[in-house]
Amino acid sequence: MKKLLYTLLFILSVTHFYGQTIPSYYNGLNLGKTGMPLFNELAPRIQSTKQAIPYTSSSSVDVWDACKTGDQDPNDSAKVLLIYGYDDNDGDETTDRTRLKTLQDTGSGATGVWNREHVFPKSLAIPKLETSEPGPGTDVYNLDAVDRSRNSTRSNRKFTDGSGIPSYIETTNGGWFPGDEWKGDVARSVMYMYMVYNGDGSQISQTSCLPINVGFDDTALTVDPNMINLFLKWNVEDPVSPFEANKNEILAGIQGNRNPFIDNPYLATLIWGGLHAEDKWNMGGGSDTEAPTAPTGLVASNITDTSFDVTWTASTDNVEVYDYLIYLDGTYLQTATTTSTSLTNLSPNTSYSVTIKARDISSNLSTISDPVNITTLLGPIFSLPSDNFNLQVTSETCLNKNNGQLLIIANETHGYVVTITGTTTTNFTDTQNFANSYLFDNLAPDIYNVCINIPSENYEQCFVVEVIAGTTVSGKS
Repeated sequence: MKKLLYTLLFILSVTHFYGQTIPSYYNGLNLGKTGMPLFNELAPRIQSTKQAIPYTSSSSVDVWDACKTGDQDPNDSAKVLLIYGYDDNDGDETTDRTRLKTLQDTGSGATGVWNREHVFPKSLAIPKLETSEPGPGTDVYNLDAVDRSRNSTRSNRKFTDGSGIPSYIETTNGGWFPGDEWKGDVARSVMYMYMVYNGDGSQISQTSCLPINVGFDDTALTVDPNMINLFLKWNVEDPVSPFEANKNEILAGIQGNRNPFIDNPYLATLIWGGLHAEDKWNMGGGSDTEAPTAPTGLVASNITDTSFDVTWTASTDNVEVYDYLIYLDGTYLQTATTTSTSLTNLSPNTSYSVTIKARDISSNLSTISDPVNITTLLGPIFSLPSDNFNLQVTSETCLNKNNGQLLIIANETHGYVVTITGTTTTNFTDTQNFANSYLFDNLAPDIYNVCINIPSENYEQCFVVEVIAGTTVSGKS
Protein backbone atom coordinates (compact mmCIF):
# COMPACT_ATOMS: atom_id res chain seq x y z
CA MET A 1 0.00 0.00 0.00
CA LYS A 2 2.84 2.35 0.92
CA LYS A 3 4.59 1.62 -2.40
CA LEU A 4 1.35 2.30 -4.35
CA LEU A 5 0.83 5.64 -2.61
CA TYR A 6 4.46 6.57 -3.22
CA THR A 7 4.02 5.86 -6.95
CA LEU A 8 0.80 7.87 -7.13
CA LEU A 9 2.48 10.80 -5.43
CA PHE A 10 5.32 10.74 -7.95
CA ILE A 11 2.81 10.84 -10.83
CA LEU A 12 1.07 13.76 -9.14
CA SER A 13 4.39 15.61 -8.94
CA VAL A 14 4.72 15.43 -12.71
CA THR A 15 1.22 16.77 -13.38
CA HIS A 16 1.25 19.57 -10.82
CA PHE A 17 -1.07 22.56 -10.81
CA TYR A 18 0.51 25.96 -11.38
CA GLY A 19 -2.05 28.31 -12.86
CA GLN A 20 -4.33 31.24 -12.09
CA THR A 21 -7.54 29.30 -11.39
CA ILE A 22 -8.62 29.09 -7.74
CA PRO A 23 -8.46 25.38 -6.78
CA SER A 24 -11.79 23.72 -6.04
CA TYR A 25 -10.42 23.03 -2.56
CA TYR A 26 -11.52 26.58 -1.65
CA ASN A 27 -15.08 26.24 -3.03
CA GLY A 28 -17.71 27.66 -0.71
CA LEU A 29 -15.42 30.09 1.07
CA ASN A 30 -15.98 33.83 0.99
CA LEU A 31 -12.63 35.02 -0.38
CA GLY A 32 -13.92 38.58 -0.68
CA LYS A 33 -13.17 39.19 2.98
CA THR A 34 -10.03 40.98 4.16
CA GLY A 35 -8.05 41.25 7.38
CA MET A 36 -8.55 38.76 10.19
CA PRO A 37 -12.07 37.87 8.94
CA LEU A 38 -10.37 36.33 5.86
CA PHE A 39 -7.89 34.52 8.17
CA ASN A 40 -10.80 33.09 10.14
CA GLU A 41 -12.61 32.14 6.91
CA LEU A 42 -9.64 30.12 5.62
CA ALA A 43 -8.38 28.55 8.85
CA PRO A 44 -11.22 26.04 9.48
CA ARG A 45 -10.90 24.62 5.94
CA ILE A 46 -7.11 24.19 6.28
CA GLN A 47 -7.49 22.65 9.74
CA SER A 48 -10.41 20.30 9.07
CA THR A 49 -8.97 18.73 5.91
CA LYS A 50 -5.58 17.93 7.46
CA GLN A 51 -4.80 14.23 7.95
CA ALA A 52 -2.28 13.28 10.64
CA ILE A 53 0.89 11.70 9.19
CA PRO A 54 3.34 9.59 11.25
CA TYR A 55 6.89 10.86 11.64
CA THR A 56 8.41 7.45 10.90
CA SER A 57 6.55 4.34 9.74
CA SER A 58 7.32 1.18 7.81
CA SER A 59 3.70 0.45 6.92
CA SER A 60 2.29 3.79 5.74
CA VAL A 61 3.34 7.03 4.10
CA ASP A 62 5.33 9.03 6.65
CA VAL A 63 7.28 12.28 6.87
CA TRP A 64 10.38 10.68 5.29
CA ASP A 65 8.25 9.84 2.23
CA ALA A 66 6.84 13.38 2.15
CA CYS A 67 10.33 14.84 2.09
CA LYS A 68 11.61 12.41 -0.54
CA THR A 69 8.77 13.24 -2.93
CA GLY A 70 8.00 16.84 -1.99
CA ASP A 71 11.64 17.95 -1.86
CA GLN A 72 12.75 15.94 -4.88
CA ASP A 73 15.36 17.68 -7.00
CA PRO A 74 13.61 18.73 -10.26
CA ASN A 75 16.79 17.91 -12.16
CA ASP A 76 17.58 14.54 -10.55
CA SER A 77 14.91 12.21 -9.15
CA ALA A 78 17.55 10.39 -7.08
CA LYS A 79 18.18 13.50 -4.97
CA VAL A 80 16.38 15.93 -2.66
CA LEU A 81 16.87 19.70 -2.43
CA LEU A 82 18.17 20.73 1.00
CA ILE A 83 16.66 23.81 2.63
CA TYR A 84 19.30 26.43 3.53
CA GLY A 85 21.69 24.72 1.05
CA TYR A 86 23.29 26.58 -1.82
CA ASP A 87 26.51 24.99 -3.18
CA ASP A 88 27.38 21.38 -4.05
CA ASN A 89 30.90 22.22 -5.23
CA ASP A 90 32.56 24.30 -2.47
CA GLY A 91 34.05 21.31 -0.64
CA ASP A 92 31.81 21.88 2.39
CA GLU A 93 29.13 19.21 2.63
CA THR A 94 27.12 21.26 5.16
CA THR A 95 26.32 23.83 2.44
CA ASP A 96 25.18 21.26 -0.16
CA ARG A 97 22.07 22.21 -2.09
CA THR A 98 21.23 18.62 -3.10
CA ARG A 99 21.85 15.15 -1.69
CA LEU A 100 21.09 11.57 -2.66
CA LYS A 101 17.84 10.31 -1.14
CA THR A 102 19.67 7.19 0.01
CA LEU A 103 21.90 9.28 2.32
CA GLN A 104 19.13 9.45 4.89
CA ASP A 105 20.10 10.07 8.53
CA THR A 106 19.95 6.83 10.52
CA GLY A 107 20.87 8.39 13.85
CA SER A 108 24.48 7.18 13.73
CA GLY A 109 25.88 10.72 13.97
CA ALA A 110 27.43 10.50 10.51
CA THR A 111 28.01 13.65 8.48
CA GLY A 112 26.99 14.09 4.86
CA VAL A 113 23.47 12.79 5.50
CA TRP A 114 20.10 14.55 5.47
CA ASN A 115 17.27 14.63 7.96
CA ARG A 116 14.10 16.64 8.61
CA GLU A 117 14.06 20.32 9.52
CA HIS A 118 11.17 21.83 11.49
CA VAL A 119 10.99 25.33 9.97
CA PHE A 120 8.92 26.39 12.97
CA PRO A 121 11.19 24.90 15.68
CA LYS A 122 9.63 22.33 17.97
CA SER A 123 10.66 24.17 21.12
CA LEU A 124 9.15 27.53 20.05
CA ALA A 125 5.61 26.21 19.73
CA ILE A 126 3.29 26.17 22.76
CA PRO A 127 3.21 23.40 23.85
CA LYS A 128 6.39 22.23 22.10
CA LEU A 129 5.91 20.08 19.01
CA GLU A 130 6.20 16.32 19.51
CA THR A 131 6.97 13.69 16.86
CA SER A 132 6.21 10.53 18.82
CA GLU A 133 2.60 10.63 17.59
CA PRO A 134 1.02 12.09 14.42
CA GLY A 135 0.06 15.69 15.08
CA PRO A 136 1.38 19.27 14.87
CA GLY A 137 4.98 18.04 15.14
CA THR A 138 4.60 15.85 12.06
CA ASP A 139 2.81 18.39 9.83
CA VAL A 140 4.51 17.95 6.45
CA TYR A 141 4.13 21.63 5.50
CA ASN A 142 6.56 22.47 8.31
CA LEU A 143 9.19 19.86 7.40
CA ASP A 144 11.97 20.01 4.81
CA ALA A 145 14.96 17.91 3.84
CA VAL A 146 18.13 19.47 5.31
CA ASP A 147 21.78 18.65 5.88
CA ARG A 148 22.06 17.09 9.34
CA SER A 149 24.88 19.39 10.49
CA ARG A 150 23.17 22.50 9.13
CA ASN A 151 19.98 21.48 10.92
CA SER A 152 21.97 21.30 14.15
CA THR A 153 23.57 24.69 13.53
CA ARG A 154 20.23 26.35 12.94
CA SER A 155 18.84 24.63 16.07
CA ASN A 156 15.90 26.74 17.29
CA ARG A 157 17.35 30.11 16.29
CA LYS A 158 14.65 32.62 15.38
CA PHE A 159 14.67 34.02 11.85
CA THR A 160 16.19 37.42 11.11
CA ASP A 161 16.62 39.46 7.96
CA GLY A 162 19.72 39.39 5.78
CA SER A 163 20.78 38.91 2.18
CA GLY A 164 22.64 36.37 0.08
CA ILE A 165 23.36 32.85 1.30
CA PRO A 166 21.99 31.28 4.49
CA SER A 167 23.90 32.14 7.62
CA TYR A 168 23.83 32.48 11.35
CA ILE A 169 23.80 36.23 11.81
CA GLU A 170 26.46 37.29 14.35
CA THR A 171 24.39 40.08 15.89
CA THR A 172 22.87 40.81 19.26
CA ASN A 173 19.70 38.97 18.28
CA GLY A 174 21.58 35.83 17.18
CA GLY A 175 19.07 35.19 14.41
CA TRP A 176 19.18 32.78 11.45
CA PHE A 177 18.86 34.02 7.87
CA PRO A 178 17.57 31.18 5.62
CA GLY A 179 19.00 32.61 2.37
CA ASP A 180 17.47 34.51 -0.53
CA GLU A 181 16.37 31.27 -2.25
CA TRP A 182 14.54 29.95 0.81
CA LYS A 183 13.21 32.97 2.72
CA GLY A 184 9.87 33.03 0.89
CA ASP A 185 9.40 29.29 1.47
CA VAL A 186 10.12 29.85 5.17
CA ALA A 187 7.67 32.74 5.40
CA ARG A 188 4.83 30.75 3.83
CA SER A 189 5.54 27.77 6.12
CA VAL A 190 5.35 30.03 9.18
CA MET A 191 2.10 31.59 7.93
CA TYR A 192 0.63 28.14 7.37
CA MET A 193 1.61 26.94 10.85
CA TYR A 194 0.02 30.01 12.39
CA MET A 195 -3.22 29.49 10.46
CA VAL A 196 -3.50 25.80 11.40
CA TYR A 197 -2.20 26.10 14.98
CA ASN A 198 -3.43 29.30 16.61
CA GLY A 199 -4.90 27.91 19.82
CA ASP A 200 -4.32 29.04 23.39
CA GLY A 201 -1.42 26.63 23.98
CA SER A 202 -3.14 24.80 26.83
CA GLN A 203 -2.89 21.36 25.20
CA ILE A 204 -1.86 19.66 21.96
CA SER A 205 -5.25 20.29 20.37
CA GLN A 206 -4.73 23.99 21.18
CA THR A 207 -1.15 24.22 19.87
CA SER A 208 -0.01 27.79 19.28
CA CYS A 209 2.58 28.59 16.56
CA LEU A 210 2.83 32.38 16.57
CA PRO A 211 5.04 34.12 13.97
CA ILE A 212 6.13 36.68 16.59
CA ASN A 213 7.78 33.81 18.51
CA VAL A 214 9.88 32.59 15.58
CA GLY A 215 11.24 35.79 14.01
CA PHE A 216 12.89 39.09 14.90
CA ASP A 217 11.22 42.29 13.72
CA ASP A 218 10.65 45.67 15.34
CA THR A 219 7.68 46.49 13.08
CA ALA A 220 4.41 45.85 14.90
CA LEU A 221 1.26 45.05 12.89
CA THR A 222 -1.84 46.66 14.35
CA VAL A 223 -4.13 44.33 12.39
CA ASP A 224 -2.62 41.28 14.12
CA PRO A 225 -0.04 41.52 16.94
CA ASN A 226 0.93 37.86 16.38
CA MET A 227 2.28 38.51 12.86
CA ILE A 228 5.52 40.38 12.07
CA ASN A 229 6.48 42.31 8.97
CA LEU A 230 9.58 40.14 8.35
CA PHE A 231 7.55 37.24 6.92
CA LEU A 232 5.31 39.53 4.84
CA LYS A 233 8.46 41.08 3.37
CA TRP A 234 9.99 37.69 2.54
CA ASN A 235 6.67 36.57 1.02
CA VAL A 236 7.02 39.46 -1.46
CA GLU A 237 10.76 39.35 -2.12
CA ASP A 238 10.93 35.59 -2.80
CA PRO A 239 7.88 34.62 -4.94
CA VAL A 240 6.60 31.05 -5.16
CA SER A 241 8.89 28.98 -7.38
CA PRO A 242 7.73 26.06 -9.58
CA PHE A 243 9.51 23.75 -7.10
CA GLU A 244 7.52 25.14 -4.16
CA ALA A 245 4.21 25.06 -6.07
CA ASN A 246 4.85 21.45 -7.10
CA LYS A 247 5.67 20.52 -3.51
CA ASN A 248 2.36 22.02 -2.38
CA GLU A 249 0.52 19.68 -4.74
CA ILE A 250 2.46 16.64 -3.53
CA LEU A 251 1.90 17.43 0.14
CA ALA A 252 -1.78 18.05 -0.52
CA GLY A 253 -1.96 14.50 -1.87
CA ILE A 254 -0.27 13.17 1.26
CA GLN A 255 -1.90 15.22 4.01
CA GLY A 256 -5.19 16.29 2.43
CA ASN A 257 -5.01 20.02 3.09
CA ARG A 258 -3.15 22.82 1.29
CA ASN A 259 -0.96 25.80 2.08
CA PRO A 260 -3.08 28.75 0.87
CA PHE A 261 -0.12 31.14 0.91
CA ILE A 262 1.64 29.00 -1.70
CA ASP A 263 -1.54 28.80 -3.75
CA ASN A 264 -1.77 32.60 -3.67
CA PRO A 265 0.77 34.70 -1.73
CA TYR A 266 -1.55 37.72 -2.10
CA LEU A 267 -3.83 36.20 0.55
CA ALA A 268 -1.19 37.28 3.11
CA THR A 269 -1.45 40.85 1.78
CA LEU A 270 -5.24 40.79 2.08
CA ILE A 271 -5.04 39.53 5.66
CA TRP A 272 -2.09 41.47 7.11
CA GLY A 273 -1.48 44.31 4.63
CA GLY A 274 1.97 45.56 3.69
CA LEU A 275 3.60 45.23 0.30
CA HIS A 276 1.49 43.56 -2.37
CA ALA A 277 2.65 39.99 -2.88
CA GLU A 278 2.22 38.02 -6.10
CA ASP A 279 -1.50 37.72 -6.92
CA LYS A 280 -1.86 34.34 -8.67
CA TRP A 281 -5.66 34.46 -8.59
CA ASN A 282 -5.99 37.99 -10.00
CA MET A 283 -7.85 39.24 -6.93
CA GLY A 284 -6.93 42.86 -7.63
CA GLY A 285 -3.41 43.07 -6.28
CA GLY A 286 -1.83 43.82 -9.66
CA SER A 287 -4.03 46.69 -10.83
CA ASP A 288 -1.59 49.43 -9.79
CA THR A 289 1.29 49.66 -12.26
CA GLU A 290 2.28 53.31 -11.73
CA ALA A 291 5.68 53.72 -10.06
CA PRO A 292 6.34 56.46 -7.50
CA THR A 293 8.55 59.44 -8.28
CA ALA A 294 12.26 59.19 -7.50
CA PRO A 295 13.49 60.61 -4.17
CA THR A 296 15.21 63.99 -4.50
CA GLY A 297 17.39 66.31 -2.45
CA LEU A 298 19.62 63.74 -0.76
CA VAL A 299 21.68 65.34 2.01
CA ALA A 300 24.32 63.71 4.23
CA SER A 301 24.90 64.82 7.82
CA ASN A 302 26.44 63.71 11.13
CA ILE A 303 29.45 62.27 9.27
CA THR A 304 31.90 60.34 11.43
CA ASP A 305 34.72 57.93 10.67
CA THR A 306 32.30 54.94 10.52
CA SER A 307 28.80 56.33 9.91
CA PHE A 308 26.63 59.10 8.49
CA ASP A 309 22.95 60.02 8.12
CA VAL A 310 21.08 60.69 4.88
CA THR A 311 17.80 62.58 4.48
CA TRP A 312 15.76 63.25 1.34
CA THR A 313 12.54 64.74 0.01
CA ALA A 314 9.63 62.30 0.00
CA SER A 315 8.49 60.64 -3.21
CA THR A 316 4.88 60.78 -4.37
CA ASP A 317 2.64 58.00 -5.70
CA ASN A 318 -0.86 57.62 -7.10
CA VAL A 319 -1.73 55.21 -4.24
CA GLU A 320 0.86 55.08 -1.46
CA VAL A 321 4.65 55.11 -1.04
CA TYR A 322 5.49 52.13 1.17
CA ASP A 323 9.25 52.45 1.79
CA TYR A 324 12.64 53.39 0.34
CA LEU A 325 15.46 51.10 -0.80
CA ILE A 326 18.93 52.38 0.09
CA TYR A 327 21.89 51.53 -2.17
CA LEU A 328 25.53 51.96 -1.14
CA ASP A 329 27.90 52.17 -4.10
CA GLY A 330 25.17 50.67 -6.28
CA THR A 331 24.48 47.66 -4.03
CA TYR A 332 21.24 47.32 -2.06
CA LEU A 333 21.94 47.82 1.64
CA GLN A 334 18.72 48.40 3.63
CA THR A 335 15.22 49.88 3.61
CA ALA A 336 13.69 52.86 5.38
CA THR A 337 10.05 53.68 6.04
CA THR A 338 10.75 57.40 6.62
CA THR A 339 12.72 59.98 4.64
CA SER A 340 15.92 59.43 6.61
CA THR A 341 18.32 56.60 7.34
CA SER A 342 21.61 55.94 9.13
CA LEU A 343 24.48 54.02 7.55
CA THR A 344 26.89 52.42 10.02
CA ASN A 345 29.85 50.03 10.18
CA LEU A 346 31.69 51.96 7.46
CA SER A 347 35.44 52.36 6.94
CA PRO A 348 37.30 55.55 7.97
CA ASN A 349 38.54 57.97 5.32
CA THR A 350 36.57 56.19 2.58
CA SER A 351 34.39 57.65 -0.19
CA TYR A 352 30.84 56.34 -0.60
CA SER A 353 27.97 57.00 -3.01
CA VAL A 354 24.36 56.65 -1.79
CA THR A 355 21.33 56.37 -4.07
CA ILE A 356 17.69 55.59 -3.23
CA LYS A 357 14.59 54.12 -4.89
CA ALA A 358 11.02 54.57 -3.66
CA ARG A 359 8.68 51.56 -3.55
CA ASP A 360 4.89 51.79 -3.49
CA ILE A 361 2.40 49.46 -1.85
CA SER A 362 2.16 47.40 -5.05
CA SER A 363 5.94 46.90 -5.17
CA ASN A 364 6.45 49.28 -8.09
CA LEU A 365 9.93 50.84 -7.90
CA SER A 366 10.83 54.40 -8.87
CA THR A 367 13.83 55.31 -10.96
CA ILE A 368 16.98 55.72 -8.91
CA SER A 369 17.76 59.05 -7.30
CA ASP A 370 20.74 61.25 -8.02
CA PRO A 371 23.64 60.19 -5.77
CA VAL A 372 24.97 61.92 -2.71
CA ASN A 373 28.72 61.37 -2.27
CA ILE A 374 30.29 61.22 1.17
CA THR A 375 33.80 60.65 2.53
CA THR A 376 34.01 59.41 6.08
CA LEU A 377 36.37 61.09 8.53
CA LEU A 378 39.87 59.93 9.38
CA GLY A 379 38.79 58.89 12.84
CA PRO A 380 40.53 59.47 16.14
CA ILE A 381 44.33 59.87 15.93
CA PHE A 382 46.11 56.93 17.45
CA SER A 383 48.62 57.73 20.20
CA LEU A 384 50.77 55.99 22.79
CA PRO A 385 51.97 57.14 26.23
CA SER A 386 55.20 59.13 26.11
CA ASP A 387 56.96 56.45 28.15
CA ASN A 388 55.69 53.48 26.13
CA PHE A 389 59.16 52.68 24.71
CA ASN A 390 62.28 51.98 26.75
CA LEU A 391 65.50 51.87 24.67
CA GLN A 392 68.56 50.38 26.38
CA VAL A 393 71.97 50.70 24.64
CA THR A 394 75.03 48.58 25.41
CA SER A 395 78.26 49.90 23.92
CA GLU A 396 81.05 47.91 22.32
CA THR A 397 82.95 45.94 24.99
CA CYS A 398 86.37 46.18 23.36
CA LEU A 399 87.75 48.05 20.40
CA ASN A 400 86.77 46.63 17.01
CA LYS A 401 84.50 43.93 18.56
CA ASN A 402 81.35 45.39 16.88
CA ASN A 403 79.20 43.80 19.59
CA GLY A 404 77.03 46.72 20.66
CA GLN A 405 73.38 46.04 21.51
CA LEU A 406 70.04 47.88 21.41
CA LEU A 407 67.10 46.48 23.44
CA ILE A 408 63.65 47.96 22.73
CA ILE A 409 60.91 47.29 25.30
CA ALA A 410 57.27 48.39 24.72
CA ASN A 411 54.74 48.65 27.57
CA GLU A 412 51.70 48.21 25.28
CA THR A 413 51.33 45.23 22.97
CA HIS A 414 50.97 46.06 19.28
CA GLY A 415 52.28 44.84 15.95
CA TYR A 416 55.41 47.00 15.89
CA VAL A 417 57.78 47.31 12.94
CA VAL A 418 61.14 48.84 13.93
CA THR A 419 63.79 50.02 11.51
CA ILE A 420 67.35 50.82 12.67
CA THR A 421 69.70 52.65 10.30
CA GLY A 422 73.33 53.58 10.88
CA THR A 423 74.39 57.13 9.98
CA THR A 424 78.02 56.37 9.14
CA THR A 425 78.08 52.61 8.70
CA THR A 426 77.93 52.03 4.97
CA ASN A 427 74.44 50.89 3.76
CA PHE A 428 73.47 49.48 7.19
CA THR A 429 69.71 49.04 7.66
CA ASP A 430 67.88 46.39 9.65
CA THR A 431 64.11 45.93 10.08
CA GLN A 432 62.29 43.66 12.53
CA ASN A 433 58.76 42.92 13.80
CA PHE A 434 57.91 42.51 17.47
CA ALA A 435 55.01 42.77 19.92
CA ASN A 436 56.64 43.84 23.21
CA SER A 437 60.45 43.63 22.95
CA TYR A 438 63.29 43.09 20.51
CA LEU A 439 67.10 42.97 20.80
CA PHE A 440 69.41 44.21 18.04
CA ASP A 441 72.93 42.88 18.60
CA ASN A 442 76.33 42.86 16.86
CA LEU A 443 76.12 46.59 16.27
CA ALA A 444 79.22 48.52 15.23
CA PRO A 445 79.96 51.79 17.01
CA ASP A 446 77.76 54.40 15.34
CA ILE A 447 74.86 56.80 15.76
CA TYR A 448 71.62 55.06 14.79
CA ASN A 449 68.21 56.32 13.73
CA VAL A 450 65.52 54.06 15.28
CA CYS A 451 61.93 54.38 13.94
CA ILE A 452 59.08 52.33 15.42
CA ASN A 453 55.89 51.96 13.36
CA ILE A 454 52.41 50.49 13.91
CA PRO A 455 51.25 50.06 10.28
CA SER A 456 47.59 49.34 11.16
CA GLU A 457 47.34 52.70 12.98
CA ASN A 458 49.52 54.80 10.67
CA TYR A 459 51.71 55.55 13.70
CA GLU A 460 55.46 56.23 13.87
CA GLN A 461 57.89 57.38 16.58
CA CYS A 462 61.65 57.83 16.01
CA PHE A 463 64.69 58.00 18.30
CA VAL A 464 68.47 58.56 17.94
CA VAL A 465 70.85 56.32 19.90
CA GLU A 466 74.63 55.89 19.96
CA VAL A 467 76.74 52.79 20.36
CA ILE A 468 80.08 53.94 21.79
CA ALA A 469 83.32 52.33 20.64
CA GLY A 470 85.31 50.18 23.06
CA THR A 471 88.61 51.41 24.45
CA THR A 472 92.15 49.93 24.68
CA VAL A 473 93.84 49.80 28.07
CA SER A 474 97.65 49.49 28.16
CA GLY A 475 100.24 49.51 30.93
CA LYS A 476 103.85 48.75 31.78
CA SER A 477 105.32 46.50 34.41
